[in-house]
Amino acid sequence: MDRMTVGGAVLDRIEETVDTSFTAEGFVPAFDPEVLRPHMAWLAPRYYSPRTSPRLTAAACATPVAGSTLSGS
Repeated sequence: MDRMTVGGAVLDRIEETVDTSFTAEGFVPAFDPEVLRPHMAWLAPRYYSPRTSPRLTAAACATPVAGSTLSGS
């Protein structure tokens, strides 16, 4: 679970599903890995690795607000 604070709000990101069984080229036929090179500092290894493939994830966010929890996907 990831936690991010934006102003007075706290966002909890909860990964529900992770799939690494596809290739970027299979998902986007015109994929060029060089386009991602400037972004590797934040992409790798969590979201993309040239050796393993991208990670397709489904995640939900939960936000506690004034004693209640708002959630959505």
